[in-house]
Amino acid sequence: MALKEQLTKPRYQIIGGVVLAALVLILIVSMNSGSSPLVQQNTNQVNGEPTLTLAAPIMASACTSNNTCFVLGSSSGTGTGATSAQVSKGTSWASLDLPHANSPTFQGSSCWNDGCIIFGSSIDGDLLWRFSSTSDSLVALASPTISSAVEAVSCFAPNSCAVIDMGGKDSAAQFFLTTDAGVTWTSRVATPFDATSLSCTSSKRCVAASANSTWSTSNSGQTWFQSTPLTGTLTNLSCSLSNCVAKDTSTTHSHLWRSSDFGKTWTASLIAGQTFAFACLNTEHCVSAGQNKVGTGMVTAITGSSFSPLPVSYFPNPITTLACGSSRCVAGGLYSVALFKP
Repeated sequence: MALKEQLTKPRYQIIGGVVLAALVLILIVSMNSGSSPLVQQNTNQVNGEPTLTLAAPIMASACTSNNTCFVLGSSSGTGTGATSAQVSKGTSWASLDLPHANSPTFQGSSCWNDGCIIFGSSIDGDLLWRFSSTSDSLVALASPTISSAVEAVSCFAPNSCAVIDMGGKDSAAQFFLTTDAGVTWTSRVATPFDATSLSCTSSKRCVAASANSTWSTSNSGQTWFQSTPLTGTLTNLSCSLSNCVAKDTSTTHSHLWRSSDFGKTWTASLIAGQTFAFACLNTEHCVSAGQNKVGTGMVTAITGSSFSPLPVSYFPNPITTLACGSSRCVAGGLYSVALFKP
């Protein structure tokens, strides 16, 4: 209910100019701070609020492990190529400057304690950007090779990440490593699959997903071992020690997938509703999001094998992107965003 409506209801009538003036002052301060007085952030309630700009719809999100979160928007699909971004360390949002890119498409992100790598593609090919939470800045990285798109990224330690890109016109997908946040890359290693997701626990041990199977390596991608066939294609892989969790790509009957042997075998359980996004604080505590039966935003907290719907408000459209740090998450959909603690 809007503040104006509350004040005009008989049971909410306020007698006394001092009280009314105080309420007006609170409203003005809240408006100046960039957040709505009716939206409580950083609770387990997923209360959406409008993005700072309507220049581009939200396409991707990220949270460092120290809980600096940001969202990225792009209208490249409309032909305008407009981009936007905003960042939050606490409960308010600030605009974030972006590097130049020709019609970028953001596919995802992977982070460490104070930084992230954003990946995707543009008209010019691979897109790799590095975010720093110490300076709240994004810079473009040189691609490790000439390719049309980056397929997957996994950061397993500060400044240390693995990348699988699509490869050149006539070459297979390729695996690279960096230990300086993308300034330099190791030599390419051919990969016998196109990746839909990647999670590494070190520079040597990784699990990757492809169409209807997963692959694991213990020697930095020199050799890969394929799992038994799966009934779905996995995305949003997250691994710790030998435990891995992921969701599949179905938009009608999505499943949560778990492995306790580093991707060799998997078990699945149904996630209710249409699920478009998935993220984890750790392998035992994850969040899925999408839309409910009426098409508005829906979020489910997943702890072990327990599924708990979270209260969602002010999300008139489906939630299409999620990211989590160590204790909080960010959700985005079209022109709405929310910070919450699942």
